[in-house]
Amino acid sequence: MPASITKNYPRILFIFIFLCVTSPGLCEFNIFQQRNVIIGEFSNKGDTEYDYLADSVKTRIYTYALSIPFLTLTDEERLFLEELSIRDEFEDAFLAAESKISYRMIPLIEKGTLTYRYQSFSEKRWPIYIHGNFTVISEEEIYLEIYAHNGITGREDRLYQTQITLYSLINEPHTYLIPFFKIFLQYKIYSASIDAVPQDSYIFIDERLVGIGSAKNIFLPQGQHRLSVLREGYIEYTDFINLNEDGFFTSVELQEIKKRRSFSIFTDPAGADIYIDEQFMGITPLELKLTGNYHTFTIIKKGYSQVIVSSLGLPHDQDVLDVKLISPDITEKHYHQAETHLKRAKISAITGIGMLGASILLGTQKTLKDQKADLTSGRDHRESLDASRVFFYLTVTSSAITGGIFTYSFIQIIKYFTRYSPKTLPTGEQGEDTIKLLKKEVSF
Repeated sequence: MPASITKNYPRILFIFIFLCVTSPGLCEFNIFQQRNVIIGEFSNKGDTEYDYLADSVKTRIYTYALSIPFLTLTDEERLFLEELSIRDEFEDAFLAAESKISYRMIPLIEKGTLTYRYQSFSEKRWPIYIHGNFTVISEEEIYLEIYAHNGITGREDRLYQTQITLYSLINEPHTYLIPFFKIFLQYKIYSASIDAVPQDSYIFIDERLVGIGSAKNIFLPQGQHRLSVLREGYIEYTDFINLNEDGFFTSVELQEIKKRRSFSIFTDPAGADIYIDEQFMGITPLELKLTGNYHTFTIIKKGYSQVIVSSLGLPHDQDVLDVKLISPDITEKHYHQAETHLKRAKISAITGIGMLGASILLGTQKTLKDQKADLTSGRDHRESLDASRVFFYLTVTSSAITGGIFTYSFIQIIKYFTRYSPKTLPTGEQGEDTIKLLKKEVSF
């Protein structure tokens, strides 16, 4: 494909879409997916000197109608289309519309007259025909009436009438067309304008191209919409706009993409896979060209811990990234050692609590034997004293064992935490040591 065609592809696509919308011959019409709207004639009921205004009004209504995102169907219109769907001549069109009738349809805008010609019954479109008249009393007093004839219902309604000035009629069409389209479209719709720099930038609303350089008084339903502005050689702009009233305006100035700069990446050991913004770029040592200042570097090598570095933390003038990789065996070893100390501490604590209970019971038995010795005499007295001595030695022994177990548990807890001391772990580069890496995997 020639370079000139490739470079102008977006502009060619925009022209094609524009012609497709405005010229029914270029796109196949489907009565179950599209609603035909014909902008008809506007007659002058006053001084013939102002007949030229008829084409002006017609052209402005046509231009504004092109920005309509969709049309809402009434229940009566849907019922009519449902009756058409069971006819043999509309079977293919209904299947192409996925055998369903939506509440919203894409408008097909044309200029024409009410005596629209059709080749056959199956090509009928039952369009909405917009027409009207105006009366010039003076340059400061012009009466405008706009009618709509619905080809499906067969009714013609006067949708809008207003009094305007000659200047507004010619130079400020939004003052009377926006109120008219709000009535015509039957849903909350607002006008919005967007300017873009450079002036040949493409402006998209909800992924629909609405203008090049600027989009003035386009129609958008109430709510949130995605705004995107693109141009080759510039950083894409994407944001959400929220419409709750008429007259929304925003201006977008694209930032030019900076020239590519050289960037080198080294690892110790070498041979690591380098991913930049999740895209594989090569194996270290690696020298490449980068555009812009903000990237995420992911460094992966089998047998070593994965490293992720954001250029947000690097100096803007740094063109070299040198990383020392850390073997995961070191961190895994410390992790298992720490977990072993923690398990020992838990088991010792539980055992110590059990021994403490035993010591309390033995001490209680010794006290009971002492009380019995005090209350008896003779043989019973001697037996109680002997039993008291036995329980005494057992209590002392049990208490000593309990103290030893609790001391051992406390030592294991200390070892568990000191296992993560920076003094016992190797330190990595790029401002992140192994203790921080361990804290991502081990819960304290």
